[in-house]
Amino acid sequence: MRITGSQVGSVDPAQLAKIKKAAPATSTEPTQSTDQIVLSKDITAIEAARNVIAETPDVRQEKIAALQQEIRAGRYHVPAEDIADKIIAEARLSRILEK
Repeated sequence: MRITGSQVGSVDPAQLAKIKKAAPATSTEPTQSTDQIVLSKDITAIEAARNVIAETPDVRQEKIAALQQEIRAGRYHVPAEDIADKIIAEARLSRILEK
């Protein structure tokens, strides 16, 4: 079906004025959007913890020095039960990881 101008009818000037008033005015000025990032208190705490971890050395020299001194003096003793417990725990862990 073909629609021709005679079928549509003319637009009433009063209706045309209403349409123009209702249409939003277009501006040629670019609009600026403001992006914001809002971090929760949890994220802020996590960041603070990360910073502390990053500043902490991997090797605690004071602990190593104290242990070395105990070993040299012959006062460092690890109970055999503790060693056996660690060996068994490591064996269990390796079996779990193999599965």
